[in-house]
Formats: sequence, C-alpha cells, structure tokens
Amino acid sequence: MTSPRPLRFLLLFVFSAVSSRILPCLDDCICEQNEESPLIRCENGNRKKIDIPSRDMSGYHYIAFTCNDLRELPPATLLKAAFPDLQGIDIQGNPLFNCSSLGNIREEIAILTDCDPDTKPIKCNVIDEDCDWKCKTLNKLRELWRKVKSSFMSKMKEWGAEQTMDEISDWFSNTYRKIAATFGQ
Repeated sequence: MTSPRPLRFLLLFVFSAVSSRILPCLDDCICEQNEESPLIRCENGNRKKIDIPSRDMSGYHYIAFTCNDLRELPPATLLKAAFPDLQGIDIQGNPLFNCSSLGNIREEIAILTDCDPDTKPIKCNVIDEDCDWKCKTLNKLRELWRKVKSSFMSKMKEWGAEQTMDEISDWFSNTYRKIAATFGQ
C-alpha cells in the first residue's frame, strides 16, 4: 500500500504543475507563470527604462511594459541574456519612446509598439468596463504567443519533426491518464 505522504507529494506536484502562479518580481512587476502564456507585467506607468535583473529569468515568453514612460529598449543581446525564453515585448502606450532605437531588436524579439503605422495607439487612461488596457495588452500578448506557437508548429512540420511532437504529446497524455486513474478520476 502506498503511504499517504508520497501520494500527497505527487498530488501537490501535479496540482502545482498545472496551475497558474502570480508572483511579485523585478521592480514592482508581476510574473504570471502559466502553461499557455508565461509573462511579466510591468505596468507602473512611470518606468523610463527596463531594469535588467542580475540573474536570468528563464521561462517567461513575454514582457508587458504597456503605458509606462519608456524611452528605449536595451540591446537584444542583453534582453535575451536576462530573459532567455523571451519571444515578445509590448511597449505600447509609451508616448516618448524613441522609435529609432528599435534598430535590429525586431530581428530577434517581436515588439508591439505604437511606432508601427498600422497600430492604433493605446489610450492608457481610458477605462473600458469590459476590457481595460491591461486586459487588451494581455489579449494581444496571448495572440502573439499563439502566432509564435503556430509558426513553430509549421516549422516542425516543414522539418519533418511532426511525428516526434505527436509522440511527445501522446506520452504526456498517457502519463496524465495513468496519474488520473491512480487517483480514481
């Protein structure tokens, strides 16, 4: 018979692996760790620059610096060293941002910005009862993440690695079913 302690540990591990966590991080930012779109939200409204952490912050795909007072971004190499899994940054709503400072950053990191002529600038102080600027920003970041995942999956098909991805997915599904069966679910 399995002792209750390892069973509780396994249950805690499974629960924590599938749930979302929201933690304070960086300088007054919020780190949301979830499976779909792990992101860092820095929405103080007064940041003039991005403070680079002293240790790398792996696992975060997006950073939202929406509606701050950013003037420019650090170099892409510095951003990728600090945030190795970074896929995109939202810097909309920073009216004094120096658009020419984006340079080659866009070749390595997707950027949502008011600098693009086809982007309607975010109005940071306007409250929409259904979806405020934070909600809109998060929705845009999630959409950007879906596009990145879709692009990745098409590359996997192109490279012939689709079967490997299916096998990995099947393994996770089977493992989950076995764990669920163990708990009588």
